[in-house]
Amino acid sequence: NATSMGSIRQSGQQRSMGIEEKAMMKRFGVAIASAVAAAALFSLPGLAQDAERAKMTTEMDLHVTDLADGMLSPYLDKDEQTLMKSLAYQHAVALNCKGLSVDQAKSQAQLERVFPQAEMDKMTEEQQLAMTTSVMMGFSAVMGGQFAIAAVDYDAYCKAAEADFASKEGSDTHLILVKAP
Repeated sequence: NATSMGSIRQSGQQRSMGIEEKAMMKRFGVAIASAVAAAALFSLPGLAQDAERAKMTTEMDLHVTDLADGMLSPYLDKDEQTLMKSLAYQHAVALNCKGLSVDQAKSQAQLERVFPQAEMDKMTEEQQLAMTTSVMMGFSAVMGGQFAIAAVDYDAYCKAAEADFASKEGSDTHLILVKAP
């Protein structure tokens, strides 16, 4: 069962990293290394057709998403998990694609929805550290996965990201991407 940040704060329970979380962190490192190695291998010209690349990148995305969910779910509800994964994806897009950048004020406002200061102040330092570490590891897993996926075919990745941005511009409350100046 997922424990939301609010219920951790209200109960006052303290959490330290257990065996399961340590194993999850180890799996995270192996998964990112595997994703980067696969991206490097399949980005070489002529080694894979478009359909194979699409299948591979979809599998990479699903695997990294599962990993991130495992890191986020002890502290965030489903909506907050979706928000963090969306923010990580958008930050990765902005770093990979020249035509888009992150609106830092919008990004900060979205992060404050997950880490509201008034709520964080109710937590012990240990609880804050455990939550922040786990959530940011989930965020980083998604970003790392997106870097590996982008490395397979930067042009296709950025075209897809630009189309995604265009379809959401003005209608998605989580959108922090803007056209680069």
